[in-house]
Amino acid sequence: MWQQRIAGIRANGMAAIAEADAVAMVTEGFRHAAPDVVATFTAMVAGCLRRVRRMCRGLRDTDLREDVRKIGPRPTLVITGARIPPRLQPKARSSASGFPAPVASSSRRHNLSNVEAPTDSPPASSIFLAT
Repeated sequence: MWQQRIAGIRANGMAAIAEADAVAMVTEGFRHAAPDVVATFTAMVAGCLRRVRRMCRGLRDTDLREDVRKIGPRPTLVITGARIPPRLQPKARSSASGFPAPVASSSRRHNLSNVEAPTDSPPASSIFLAT
């Protein structure tokens, strides 16, 4: 997955990746309702070529499964967007199941729910930290 992303960045530059990220990170309704916010996000990602390539290499080369097991039985908040693209859903479920005591939360939105709907009910992180 990460190697494909690195190859895509090399071949097509960041603009194509940034556009795809914008589609994956917010709902279609939000893209139409707040195109200026989406354009800002897209431009920010498009301007980070070196950083994104380094991040992809780091994620590709890092296996934290053993470290995650060391967390032990402590509750661990794992947040995913309920409307993430279908190709990413198995990865999200797999990530949550890797923790010994996952407290999974799924936003009603995509991954940037704090941007898309900041006035929705308190974020899962606030509720989790308050318990």
